Amino acid sequence: MGQEGFTKSDVALARAALWAELGLPKQAVVILTLARLAPNKGHRYLVEAMPEVLRTHPNVHFLFAGEHDQAEPVIAQISALGLGSHVHLLGFRSDTHHLLAASDFFVLPSLAEGFSLALVEALAAGLPTVATDVGGASEVIQPGQGGILVPPANSAALAAALKHLLSLNAAEIQRQRQAARQAAQPFSTQAMAEGVVQ
Repeated sequence: MGQEGFTKSDVALARAALWAELGLPKQAVVILTLARLAPNKGHRYLVEAMPEVLRTHPNVHFLFAGEHDQAEPVIAQISALGLGSHVHLLGFRSDTHHLLAASDFFVLPSLAEGFSLALVEALAAGLPTVATDVGGASEVIQPGQGGILVPPANSAALAAALKHLLSLNAAEIQRQRQAARQAAQPFSTQAMAEGVVQ
């Protein structure tokens, strides 16, 4: 399962620490989102997609890591849909590399985006990804190459794409992990430059 830049023991340690911190069940599958919890990041559409995903994949847990910025409507929506036990609001985290090492998949439901450093980091970590087709996402993700692009503000498309990734067998997931790492390679320098700019 080793993700790029992470040894198998890095992944095992990161997963053990995260499972302990959040009290996750042993068989949990973790889907990570790294983005400010703000309206333009599209979390509400991902939350809308969750009941459909959980209907067929009840072991999935969603992690939202990022500062809260007008987050109240999404927090209320999570509560109203009874998703509290499956959604973990982590707030700002300085250990995002540990979160990437510990996660199984990545999703970025943004409504608008420039060039997303988080997207490149997730792919470089070998995480099969679902992202909205905004900003530079289509430059990074080619269809089937480590990720799936969906239209923004479309919870049904997010649900379908996540269910597709979750239904892959171990060999297919391994192929997607490899494709994700390859997709990120051309952007590593660009990603570094973006990081400096930000």
